Amino acid sequence: MKYQCPFCHEYDINEKNEEYFCNNCSKKISKDEIIHIKNINNAKNGQFNCPGCGSSEVMYSKKNKALECKYCGYLFNEKTDDDNKIKKLKGIIKTKGSIDYDETVDNLVVIKCDGCGAEVVIDINDKPVARCQWCHSILTLNDIAETGRAPDKILPFKLSREEAVSKMKEFLQQGRMNYFANEKFKNGVTVDNIMGVYMPYLQVDVNAHAALKGIGKHIINYKKSKKKKKYNIEIYDIEREFDLYVDDLIFESNTERKDLECDARTNNIINAVLPFDTENALKYTGNYLIGFNSEKRNLNQNDFRDEIEKKIIDISKEPLKKDSNFYNDGIEWKECNTKIVGSKWISIFLPIWLYSFQENQDDRKILHYIAVNGRTGKVMGSAPIDIDNTKKSNIAMLFAFGCILLPFVLILVSIILTTFKHAYLIILALIILIILLILLGVVALKTNYKSAIVLLRNKNAKFDYAKRTNKSFSHIVKNDKKINVTQELR
Repeated sequence: MKYQCPFCHEYDINEKNEEYFCNNCSKKISKDEIIHIKNINNAKNGQFNCPGCGSSEVMYSKKNKALECKYCGYLFNEKTDDDNKIKKLKGIIKTKGSIDYDETVDNLVVIKCDGCGAEVVIDINDKPVARCQWCHSILTLNDIAETGRAPDKILPFKLSREEAVSKMKEFLQQGRMNYFANEKFKNGVTVDNIMGVYMPYLQVDVNAHAALKGIGKHIINYKKSKKKKKYNIEIYDIEREFDLYVDDLIFESNTERKDLECDARTNNIINAVLPFDTENALKYTGNYLIGFNSEKRNLNQNDFRDEIEKKIIDISKEPLKKDSNFYNDGIEWKECNTKIVGSKWISIFLPIWLYSFQENQDDRKILHYIAVNGRTGKVMGSAPIDIDNTKKSNIAMLFAFGCILLPFVLILVSIILTTFKHAYLIILALIILIILLILLGVVALKTNYKSAIVLLRNKNAKFDYAKRTNKSFSHIVKNDKKINVTQELR
């Protein structure tokens, strides 16, 4: 097993009597701090041969949901030899595919063809799969030593292209999305215009210890009065301590996809189609990428240091919501301390069907997406608004508003003219009121337009990792102490 320095991230480590020293930064590293590098793939570069006949004509079959030999028809998938002993994790473990991404490595890699001996050049940034120019064998780049460019695992596509198009069209036919979405955008959702893309993620298993302190309120009873209710409330000091085991927590490991707040790219759409059934991931080989696109990873485990701490705290609070059965007036957590005892990081490719559309506005360009989870079929999208339909809707709303308002105005004017001596002053005030109502209507239409844009963008659509991430708990210690009884009027 190799080791990485947690301070300078180099791999030049000496080990002696379970003590570690970095030759690069000259720092002593404790056993809990050292980063262990583990290989769970063991895939080699070059030909990936069929177990049945030895042919290299192996590629992923969307129909059979397996790797298929085009020569003999043999179907197979290779599972990883990864263990899942989260409770025993200590320190930081990285797999070979999740080590720090190295931008300095030459993008051109030369592989020797096992079929004829020719040397074939593969461009890492293009696609880690190529054909030998002489014998036409498929050659794959499965291992790029100490660069973090090849993932450990891959979760193949389950939904076909046609099924993905159907999901996208169903999504666009929903309510206001159907009416307000740009027609050119909707008409572009065809089999020819969507792409299957393998997105890069870092996946982590975490063994943690959590300790939380807070205030809980329990409503005993209440009495009704004319306007308010008088509540009798017990107040408790609450302490919870337990071991937390998190399975397959994932992070978008491409810089642009991770930026959920970017207005120009609507990247939260990719996040919103989670989760994936990562427990079914297979050993990575470039043959799965034939016929699909892929994005590269350019973020490392260290880039998620603050984010993982926040997510572990949020996940640790989730099971404690069961306490709200007793604390029916809520719990306010004052202290949330978590210690990550051990973590294991792997790099994984996950499948997404994508349809994209660039909207050209006056001063900027906005890239809209519809994304479909290539395993579950979950869909989310951001659509540009149809200006013409919006104008028609606004005119129709103004016309309806005017038709409703006009009869009342005419009746009111006739009453004023026949009743009051100085009717013209009242009519003038009425005209001003009508103008104000019209302006109010215009403001309402603009608000409606903006709300339609917000609806079509789906900016708030995000994966609820606290609820949906697989987790378990043990050694739960509860300590509740009643400190006060109070009364509140509400």
